[in-house]
Formats: sequence, C-alpha cells, structure tokens
Amino acid sequence: METPIVPMPNVSNDSPVVNGWSFLFFCRAHGGFEQGQRTNKDTGVKFDTMQFDDGVYVGYSSRSFSATPTKAEIIRDKDKLRVVQLESGNYKLCYGQEFEPGVHTSLAELGIV
Repeated sequence: METPIVPMPNVSNDSPVVNGWSFLFFCRAHGGFEQGQRTNKDTGVKFDTMQFDDGVYVGYSSRSFSATPTKAEIIRDKDKLRVVQLESGNYKLCYGQEFEPGVHTSLAELGIV
C-alpha cells in the first residue's frame, strides 16, 4: 500500500491570504488600537504590533513599512491600508493591493515579506 502524500503547510513566500478588509472596516469590527511590542514565544525576539480593543493583534508588513509607522502615519493613510489574514491565522497591515479571498496570492505580491 502506497503512503499518501500529505502536503506540508505552506510557509513560504507564497502563503495564501485567506481574508482581508479595509483598515477602516477592520477598525469598526475590532475597535481602536494601541501600538506596542510582543515577544515571539519561540524565539524570544520582540516585534512591533498593533493591539485592538478586542485583543486581536496585527503585525506590520515589512515590505509596506521600512520602519514601524506612527499612529499619525496610520491615521493619515487609513484609506490606503488593508488588514489581511494569512493562512497561518496571523494578521498583517499593508498597503491596499486588491485580492480575492481563497485565491492563491503571494506575500510578495501583497508587500508582506
């Protein structure tokens, strides 16, 4: 009997986006946000993040932002920003390229890697 081929989770730069929202819609659903840092529980490395009122965390796209944006910059660009949810379940803030949920879209195309 042949061993079935089980696909590995896609953790490459081609990980699909499974959902996405305009930044304003995301804020309406999750409340206001504060900027801060979290620590990666596996590596111990701190990283910048946004925490929304309901406890949801959103990271920053490293290709959309060369440095962590200030709250004033986020508010200034609010109409251009999107929050996307990756297959991993993580959320990322990026500039608003269009996509269709469930369609295989690379992270590079969205400016997330």
